[in-house]
Amino acid sequence: CGVCRELIRDYDPSTCVVVRTDDGLGKAPADELIPALAWRTGGT
Repeated sequence: CGVCRELIRDYDPSTCVVVRTDDGLGKAPADELIPALAWRTGGT
């Protein structure tokens, strides 16, 4: 995503995902990709 490339120059969608946290944006490992997406979409 655009914000990923802006904030994490070496962002690799196959190994990590940028998620919104209480502190702003955080980097999560790939095994958290699905929970992170579910959280971002309201648990869908």
